[in-house]
Amino acid sequence: MDVQSVEWLQAMDVAVVVHDPSGRIIFSNQHAQDLLGVPSSQLIGMTSLDEHWSAIDVDGRTVPGDQHPVMQVLATGQAVRDTVLGVVRGERPERIWLLISAKPIRDAQGTIQQVVVTFTDVTAAQRALQQSEATYRSVIRSMSEGVVLHNADGSIRECNASAEKALGLTLEQMAGRSPLDPRWRLEKPDGTPIANHEIPSEITRATGQPCQNVLLGVQRPSGERAWLSVSTDPLRDPADETLAGVVATFADVTAEREVRLQLESSRANLTRVLDALPGVLFQVEVTDAQTVNIPFVGGRIHDLLGVTKERLQTEPELMRAVVDPEERARMLQALVATRAREGGDARPFDREFMITRPSGETRWVRAHVVPSDAGAGQLYTGVLLDVTEAHALADGLRTTQRREVLGDLAAGVAHNFNNLLAVILPNVELAAAQTTDETRELLDEAGVAARNAADLVRQMLAFGRRGTFTDVVADSVDLVPLVREAVGMCRRTFDRAIVVDASVEVPHAFVRGTTGPVQQVLLNLLLNARDAVQGRADPRITARLYTSDGYVTFEVHDNGVGMNDDVRRRVGEPFFTTKAAGRGTGLGLASAFATIRESHGRWIVESTIDVGSTIRVDLPAVDGPVPARTTPTQASNALPVLRILVVDDEPLVRKAITRQLRMVGAVVDEAADGAAALAHLAEISEGRAPRIDLLILDLSMPGLGGRAVLERVVHNWPELPVMIVTGDPGEGALQGAWAVLQKPVRLEQLTAQLQQLVR
Repeated sequence: MDVQSVEWLQAMDVAVVVHDPSGRIIFSNQHAQDLLGVPSSQLIGMTSLDEHWSAIDVDGRTVPGDQHPVMQVLATGQAVRDTVLGVVRGERPERIWLLISAKPIRDAQGTIQQVVVTFTDVTAAQRALQQSEATYRSVIRSMSEGVVLHNADGSIRECNASAEKALGLTLEQMAGRSPLDPRWRLEKPDGTPIANHEIPSEITRATGQPCQNVLLGVQRPSGERAWLSVSTDPLRDPADETLAGVVATFADVTAEREVRLQLESSRANLTRVLDALPGVLFQVEVTDAQTVNIPFVGGRIHDLLGVTKERLQTEPELMRAVVDPEERARMLQALVATRAREGGDARPFDREFMITRPSGETRWVRAHVVPSDAGAGQLYTGVLLDVTEAHALADGLRTTQRREVLGDLAAGVAHNFNNLLAVILPNVELAAAQTTDETRELLDEAGVAARNAADLVRQMLAFGRRGTFTDVVADSVDLVPLVREAVGMCRRTFDRAIVVDASVEVPHAFVRGTTGPVQQVLLNLLLNARDAVQGRADPRITARLYTSDGYVTFEVHDNGVGMNDDVRRRVGEPFFTTKAAGRGTGLGLASAFATIRESHGRWIVESTIDVGSTIRVDLPAVDGPVPARTTPTQASNALPVLRILVVDDEPLVRKAITRQLRMVGAVVDEAADGAAALAHLAEISEGRAPRIDLLILDLSMPGLGGRAVLERVVHNWPELPVMIVTGDPGEGALQGAWAVLQKPVRLEQLTAQLQQLVR
């Protein structure tokens, strides 16, 4: 080194030390001697590896020999820049921090001849940095949140005590472990494993973006599972912004999660309990400014009001909107009256009212509410009960009671009407049998009308449940001609725009019954279909008759207006009709269904709004036809002479039956009431009157009624046959009666019974 170079190095304002190729110091300027606290005489010949320096790095670790800057330059031939090392200064124990750079000096052949080392004192800055880091570490250690520092490769470098506690591991146990280590057994809140790309620190490593509040489960060495809410942020190198690592912070939410799960379980149990209750619990707050809030409502509110719980709480006015405005006003007055009175007492509110759900369906609701003071208003706590079925049962009871009243009315009408028919029909039949052909045709038509009237009385009795239809009817009837006749009648009388089609799929279809009531059923169904298609663009009615599984089925389909479910369920209910006032009584289908029911039949009603309706009637099929009845003339020749006592309080009825009996050759005695009948029987027993072969007895008579007479006859004259004639054979059991006929009594019926008597 020449003199000029030495002078130049001495003049530099940084410390300079020159090493030879073996690493020994061959020159140092005055700045270096002053900074290191070692005179040139001692410094010359020393190396950077000399124990005197006691070199350490910024982490406080002893620097290995090959990591010293001079040794790195000699080993690699490359310059080393800005390395911070701490060395001992002179003979004093204090340590100074140097920012060191080393550069090789080569000869013409490229061989390293010298290594020039420059350094400056950064002790103040390093100590400030160490103090800052100490403060930072102290803050990290004191944090209640866990903090973990990951290297750029994802391995754990540092952590605080909270992280050790939450994870159940010390830093020594965690150091170098990656989040991908299977021992963590990471999982999602639903219990499924977390994929590697879903781990927060791995997401930040891959994207450089932070993650916030990711809930994950981790298994501690004890086997317990900790639940952590994890957030991650990238650590970047200030020099080039490359990712230097990831800092992860997390809160141990294991206890909070357990409480939350227990709370959710309690809420679920409460919901199940509330759903199991027959009513819906609720709270409604009405402020003094008349604003409405719903702080609580049971989950089944949708089943009742047709509105979801969530919508009801955001739109509380819906609770009042489902109530009719007039009823709403009355309820408001009643609610105001329940407000807490002076002294703190409050009266409960209990009321039944009808609501209309958004779908249009109506329901009956009962509200039981207890008010309480809510400061700036009133809080109403209560329960809503669906009492629709109870109302339906009450309506059913009222309908049943109405039917019982109608039954009583029908019985009274039947008695009087049958007494009239009991005179008309026998006399018409007798007159027809004794007159010319031209007059007989007129009398036959009158007889048909009288028999239809008698059938109508039977229908009224069946409708009123006063009798059993099958007890009265002993005939069978073929529906094939009746259906064709009914359809033909409808085609002739209905509006010409209505197309009436018929499909009769069997040659015969016998059912138990008589022509009048069965024909009435067919006509009622067709008339009902006619009313349904009135005003439609292409009105059409289709009647179908077929047999299946032991039943004869008559089906009527129309493309009319259809019925909703409420109307469909009420079809056949007495006095229920959808027709305008004065257009119908609601008794047509009711009487038809009563006839079907009493015939042990069944019916099905299907309907769709704006599509149409189908009513299907199934009646039990029977063998037919029933053998033809014997004509009066034939009967008179077949019967022996019988002596018969006729007992009836109606003279005209008594005479009509007497004429019928005399026409078939019987000898007839008459009695106007029960007492006279018993007196006549007593005379027979005493031998003062001729013996009789049969007693024909009316049930409904003033004074001593037919039942009382029957009981005495059965007791005193058990061998005497008794035939009951009555307007209502369903009045009850008639113990001891040989036969029961319903008024009016036709000649062929009477003849058939007399033939049974003499067999």
